[in-house]
Amino acid sequence: MANGLVHFGIAPINWNNDDMPELGANYTIEIILSEMSQAGYVGTEIGNKYPKDAIELKNILESNDLDLASSWHSTYFVSN
Repeated sequence: MANGLVHFGIAPINWNNDDMPELGANYTIEIILSEMSQAGYVGTEIGNKYPKDAIELKNILESNDLDLASSWHSTYFVSN
């Protein structure tokens, strides 16, 4: 973070759902990232519509002035 400023990111689940892909199926990655950037966000969590190739992902994020901020991961902390 430059100059002590707070930067905000957003998760793509606000446009489409990883667990129920039919929810938000009409949104392309281009629409999602463009709307994130237009809304003033500078970071994004990775989602199921994002490119799997690192170079392609970097390029599409850069073209929308976004940084990759996080990735969701499921885990079990306790098991029997």
